[in-house]
Amino acid sequence: MFAKRLKDDADLSVAIIKYMSDFNGLYYPGGIRNNKPLPFYLWIFGNESQVKRIVNVPIKTPQCGLLVLQTNQSVKRDIKVKKARMVEDDAIIVKEWSKDRNRESTIYSLSLEMDMSRVILPKEEICDITKYQVTEGYSIESISNKEGEVFSYKITTGKPSPGKLSIAYIQQDLPEWVEKSNYTGTGVPKDSTTLGVKYLIGGVYDAYHNLSSKVFETKIALK
Repeated sequence: MFAKRLKDDADLSVAIIKYMSDFNGLYYPGGIRNNKPLPFYLWIFGNESQVKRIVNVPIKTPQCGLLVLQTNQSVKRDIKVKKARMVEDDAIIVKEWSKDRNRESTIYSLSLEMDMSRVILPKEEICDITKYQVTEGYSIESISNKEGEVFSYKITTGKPSPGKLSIAYIQQDLPEWVEKSNYTGTGVPKDSTTLGVKYLIGGVYDAYHNLSSKVFETKIALK
């Protein structure tokens, strides 16, 4: 169902949040008496701005897990360099790219400011450089939240050459909390688990992951 819907509505986003709640009543199937906390899952559907607004609503109840799914986003970016002639028509002119003066090593660097207003991910995840895939020969040295939805990226390389620089945030595997939430037995599930929930969440995850392994990406021509 999700795979079919995403073909017609690429802007559809989903956030799944797990909470725990006190429970005193009958658990089904079976009508089994239960008086212990059980998990529940809040599913939020909509375009990225709607989902992001609701995810960021302050709620006192602590989250036990969060999974955000959205299609590959194109983010706005601003290339920051010391020499204006190094950028031409939104491309980097390699011959104008000089080594860093404040380093003994032969390192070339540049800074990007990227607008993440269309990305639902928590800020700490956006800043995690291990989640990114970068063109071979280049690396992300640091990421910081400059202000609001703008993030500053420092990109380094030892030998720039003409081509294309791609910086992509890769959709991660299902989070560990989904696996730990899954129950396959009978009767009332163990604490904080739910019967078969991994397969329900995993099916929705696959619809997004099969469409694109990237959450967002920016590309820069190197001339």
